[in-house]
Amino acid sequence: GADNDCNGFPDDGLTFTHYWVDGDGDGFGSGTAVAFCADPGAPWVLVFGDCSEGSPDSHPGAPELCDGADNDCDGLPDDGLTTTPYWVDSDGDGFGAGLAALFCADPGQPWVLVAGDCADGSPDYYPGAPELCDGADNDCDGIPDDGLSFTHYWVDSDGDGFGSGTAGAFCADPGVPWVLVFGDCSEGSPDSHPGAPELCGGADNDCDGIPDDGLTFTPYWVDADGDGFGSATTGSRFCADPGVPWVPVGGDCHDGNTAYYPTAPEICDNADNDCDGVPDDGLAFTPYWVDADGDGFGGGTATTFCENPGSPWTTVSGDCHDGSLDTWPGALELCDGLDNDCNGRIDDGGACG
Repeated sequence: GADNDCNGFPDDGLTFTHYWVDGDGDGFGSGTAVAFCADPGAPWVLVFGDCSEGSPDSHPGAPELCDGADNDCDGLPDDGLTTTPYWVDSDGDGFGAGLAALFCADPGQPWVLVAGDCADGSPDYYPGAPELCDGADNDCDGIPDDGLSFTHYWVDSDGDGFGSGTAGAFCADPGVPWVLVFGDCSEGSPDSHPGAPELCGGADNDCDGIPDDGLTFTPYWVDADGDGFGSATTGSRFCADPGVPWVPVGGDCHDGNTAYYPTAPEICDNADNDCDGVPDDGLAFTPYWVDADGDGFGGGTATTFCENPGSPWTTVSGDCHDGSLDTWPGALELCDGLDNDCNGRIDDGGACG
C-alpha cells in the first residue's frame, strides 16, 4: 500500500484480485468486492455468492436442508426436498382440519398427517370416533347420532307418568317432561290417565272413553222451596251429592210452597198437603147446612167441612122454611099460615085463637 518505486503511485504495476467478506466461514463471501494485490486473509475470500451471510449452511452448492432457508442459494428455499401435507389439529385428537400446509419434515404439534376432523375444537369429534348421543356428528360421517338405538318418548305435562301428543325419538332418556308411556287422555290433569281410579266429576279419569263409568249413581231432585223434598218431575242421577237445590228425596207435589211435601201435616185447605193424592185426608169433617135467613137453623142438603166455613153455614138443620126468621124448629107458632115451629102443622096450638 506504499509507493515503493517512488513514482507517485502506490502498488502500481501489481496484479489486484477481488475479495469478498465471508462472515460465516463457509468459503463464500458477499457484499461489495474489494481489490487486493495480496491475499488479505480471513474473513476475505475469493468466491462470491453467499445468499445468507451468517449461516455456514447456506452458500452456493450447499445441500438443501429442510429449514425453510435457501441453503444452495438458488433462490428457492427447501427446493428438491420431499414435502408432505400436514393439517392443524387444534383439539389434540390426532385429526386435523382446514387447509393443508406442505412440510419437508414433521413440523410437530399442532400439525398432523391426517385430515377430516369435522369439529376441530372438540376431542370427541373425528373420523372413526364413537358416536355419542348428543345430537352431533361425532364420527364425522355427516350423520348425527347414527348407529345408536332410538326410543319413542311422549310429553307428560301433568306428571302422571303418561304422555300424549306426537312422539319424539331419543337415543337417551331426555328426562322431564318426557315419558315412555303413551295414552293420557287429559294432559293437564294428574287424575286422568289409563288405569286411574274413576272419580265423580264428569271426567274420563281412566281414559276408557266413558266419563264416571263404574261409579254408583243416586237419583236427586230439585227442591225449589227448601222443604227437603224435590219435585216429582225434575230429577237427575249423580255419583256424588250435587248440593243445593238438589235433594235425594222426591215426591213434592207442589215444589214452590213449603206446606206441600210427603208426610206434611194435612191442613184443612182443600189441598193435598201430604202429596198422597187426596186433599184434606185424615181430617175430621162436620156436616153444615145453609142458614139463609140467619135464624140459626139451616135447611136443604148438608155439606161436610173440616173447619167452620162461617156464615151462612150452621151445624143445626131442620129449618122448614129457610127464608123466614119466624120459622125454625121450636119457634113460636104464629097465625100466619106457616108452620113456624116446623112440626109439620100450620098455625097449630091455637095460634089463630
